[in-house]
Amino acid sequence: MPYYVYAIHTDDTNNRLYGAFDNFKEAEKMEKEMKAGNYPGDNYFVRMFCAENDQDAEEKADALRPSPKLPKNKK
Repeated sequence: MPYYVYAIHTDDTNNRLYGAFDNFKEAEKMEKEMKAGNYPGDNYFVRMFCAENDQDAEEKADALRPSPKLPKNKK
């Protein structure tokens, strides 16, 4: 399962995908680099997580927002 690194926005700005990785170490490295550039007061936080595919990753990232933007997907 791929690892995704996202900037999860806390406002109405769209989440930003930093990358999808097959290797945990590469994803972890990207997450650390992007977290290092995140400062107090920025409108986002950085998270890495696994997802089945790009759509699943986008939905997971959206669910981490304080106010999700995507409609709930009923499965």
